[in-house]
Amino acid sequence: MPNNIKLLKWSELFSRSLPTDKSVAILTDGPVTAQDRTDVIDALALEQADISYNFNTINTASHTVSDDETYILSTALGAVTITLSSAVNKKVIYIKNDGNDTHTIQGPGDETINGAASVTIEQGDVIKLVSDGEGNWHTFCEYVAPA
Repeated sequence: MPNNIKLLKWSELFSRSLPTDKSVAILTDGPVTAQDRTDVIDALALEQADISYNFNTINTASHTVSDDETYILSTALGAVTITLSSAVNKKVIYIKNDGNDTHTIQGPGDETINGAASVTIEQGDVIKLVSDGEGNWHTFCEYVAPA
C-alpha cells in the first residue's frame, strides 16, 4: 500500500503545512483512521504504479522503453529511435528530446501511435503518450520547442 497518501481534516489544513514530499493530501470532515486511508486508495483504484514513477536518462541511438519507465530524457547526439512498451498495458509515458537531432518514437510490432507506425520529435520537444490498453498509443500532449 502506498505511503504517500495523507488524509487531513479540514481543521488541520490551516494548522499545519501541506505535504511537500510528492504526496497527495485528501481532506475529510471527521477524524482520520488507517481504514480511511485504505478506503480512499481502494475507492480511487490506486496501485503503487499509479502513484510512483521512474525517470530514465538515455544517450544511445536506440532505446526500448521498459514497462516501469514513465519519464525518459534523451540526451543522445544524433538521430534516436525509441520503441515503446506494449500498449496492451494502460500506461503514460513522457519523452523529452534534449539531444541534437530528430527522435523517432515507434510502437512495438504492429502497435500504432495515433494510427501511424511512428511519430517524431525534434530537439527540445516533449511528448506525452497514453496507451489505451488495446494495443494503441495516443498523443495527449506535445510541447514543440520554439525554433
